[in-house]
Amino acid sequence: AKESIVEREEVIGFNQLPSGSFYNPSFSQRVVKPFINLFGKEPEKLKLAADKLGGVDIPFGDVGVRISFLPRVSISFIIWKGDTEFPPNGKILFNSSISSYLSTEGIVIASEMVFNELKKRAFRKR
Repeated sequence: AKESIVEREEVIGFNQLPSGSFYNPSFSQRVVKPFINLFGKEPEKLKLAADKLGGVDIPFGDVGVRISFLPRVSISFIIWKGDTEFPPNGKILFNSSISSYLSTEGIVIASEMVFNELKKRAFRKR
């Protein structure tokens, strides 16, 4: 199995993107919060949905998956299940070269698209 560039690459958070801190409130509202609300109580559904999209498990959170969006662009979705002390939490990370391929606004849209695909597959009846 040949290792792709994306698999070896560092991951970065949204605020590390160009103008990331400017776009972060919108990104959080449009993608991060809905992601946590959807998968925070049932992280195993994230894994099932990601498997259907060809996602790869990553060793973060209760469930972490990396999904290729374009040949050199991947988006990682990480969820921590809530308990009696802490609410669910989640993070979305990107391969560090993503800005070479997409604008920060494009990254928001790409994240939203992948999240919507995960949502469709996680809660489809079959």
